[in-house]
Amino acid sequence: RLDAAKLAERVEGSFFGNGGTVEVPVTHVKPTIDSANLDKLGITTFLGSGQSNYSGSSDGRATNVAVGASLLNGTLIPPWGEFSFNESIGWIDEDKGFVEAQVIDGEKIGQDVGGGICQVSTTVFRAAYLAGLPITEWWPHRFRIGFYEYDGWEPGLDASILQPTEDPATWADFKFENPSSQWMLVESWTDGVNVVVNIYGADLGYKVESTGPTWGDKTQMLAPQEVVDDELDPGTVTLAQVAGIGEELSHYRVVRDRNGELLWERSFYTKYFPRGDVWKVSLDMKGKAPIDRNAKFPPLPPSGIDSIGWFPGAEVAAPELEAAAPEEAWTPPVEEEWVAPSEEWVAPVEEWVPPVEDAVVG
Repeated sequence: RLDAAKLAERVEGSFFGNGGTVEVPVTHVKPTIDSANLDKLGITTFLGSGQSNYSGSSDGRATNVAVGASLLNGTLIPPWGEFSFNESIGWIDEDKGFVEAQVIDGEKIGQDVGGGICQVSTTVFRAAYLAGLPITEWWPHRFRIGFYEYDGWEPGLDASILQPTEDPATWADFKFENPSSQWMLVESWTDGVNVVVNIYGADLGYKVESTGPTWGDKTQMLAPQEVVDDELDPGTVTLAQVAGIGEELSHYRVVRDRNGELLWERSFYTKYFPRGDVWKVSLDMKGKAPIDRNAKFPPLPPSGIDSIGWFPGAEVAAPELEAAAPEEAWTPPVEEEWVAPSEEWVAPVEEWVPPVEDAVVG
């Protein structure tokens, strides 16, 4: 560590004295962890693993997943400390190798640097969830996304993060605690298709029980809309967002110690919001989006089941379409206020009681 005050004193003395070379004064600070004391960390046991499949991602999204996994790899969590995903990877920018890709931007799907990083935060969440670690901050995605259900993973086991500005006070994070007197290690890598995250630490002896998803209410998808974007090339008509219904669901986790005593239990509640088709068109194609004003939406699946795999037998009228597209180009919101849940929902055995909760994702 540079001793700035002493350096200034020496430079001044040299300048007004006989000149010559000035030795830079430094203080050697020994790192908390180095190769000489790894055996003292207490990292002896594999605690949990998370995996996610991102096959089919755009090149930009795949790049961001790989960069994020590389930055995360090797993160150490001190005894009784707290892991922060955002602190582990730092500010998401192009200097680190992140590129522009698709993101959930406010209430719509857009483009931004770092799109796809939530594939990595989701994988860390799964590792911590299955290891039984206390999760202190978690935000599910606003929309249901197919990437997070590959390889048999159930919906609702994903985690979003948000960095709307460089100020960490504005960030939404994924965090969990190290509940032991020993260090923990987060290991992560990708093979170009899968992300894997392993967590190691002391032998905690935790027994984890997870039930779910328990399905709640459904809400109808939104009407389609056309958005004029003056930055698009002439003749462009593109589907920027695909419609989907809203759904509520919950997973319930119980963690016990090696003697079977209850340590903690919690419901992980997700509310996927409905969305409508969004067609982005160039100025010359205004009014040319293939929106059928007589379109009908299928009836909603009943509560208590997954909408995937359910086939309706009839149709109902779609809600009234939105007004004509504005003259100016649509600009996706850069930031949206996060509102913490007003209460935690505890999954009952037989009856679904949704909480008053909303979440915004990035």
